[in-house]
Amino acid sequence: MIFNISNEKLLVSRLISKLAPNYKILVSYFKQFPCSYLLINSNFKTNRYLRDKSNYSDMRKTFKLLNEENLSGILNMNAFQLFGLENKFSINKKSVDLSYKELMRKLHPDVSNNVNENISIHIIKQYNTVNDPFERALLLISLKSGMTRDSLINIMDTIPVNSSLLEQIFEIDDKIMEISNADFNITDFDEISKKNKFKIDNCIKSLENEFEKDNFSITKILSILKELRIYQKLSDRASSILDN
Repeated sequence: MIFNISNEKLLVSRLISKLAPNYKILVSYFKQFPCSYLLINSNFKTNRYLRDKSNYSDMRKTFKLLNEENLSGILNMNAFQLFGLENKFSINKKSVDLSYKELMRKLHPDVSNNVNENISIHIIKQYNTVNDPFERALLLISLKSGMTRDSLINIMDTIPVNSSLLEQIFEIDDKIMEISNADFNITDFDEISKKNKFKIDNCIKSLENEFEKDNFSITKILSILKELRIYQKLSDRASSILDN
């Protein structure tokens, strides 16, 4: 049975009237629409109380695409659309994880022969994007500004690093070089990890604060992202040395 506009309106009406917490009512009604049934389970089951209604437009879009049996439409969805998120930097990671697992359980090619392998690859890619604060912020700026990721990266690369930050980077880099010695103390690595985590957490908090502004500065966000990427790379480098 094909999804039609009257059923779509009914779904939205029911969601808005707070029937969604009893999601079994929804899946019972929409069981005749297999793909709507899938999406209700994957997204709404993990967000039963639906505290915010602003993502209904994207979810309606998702329902429509799937019920037209056009699963390839998922390939055009960004991370926020796919997991039913608002276009905001702060996310509920537990909700995203549950939605991801449910989608993969239903749309993995090993489970259904009718599902294109590229769909599960896309879901994994978008999951990684939304869980990485650097990539999530870039996607959000791209959506709000209309600029491509590459264009934003190019602008970010032209932003100079201030001398204070450079000194901190050199200090951490020297510490990382020290732990590459065979006789390094594990406490040295722990100290570097803590410092890096503190810096990364500060960057993420700064991003949250900036994105909350009505007229946030793209340049300011890209400047924070440049600092975040530096600390992420230093952290990865330290971990790789320890692994080796």
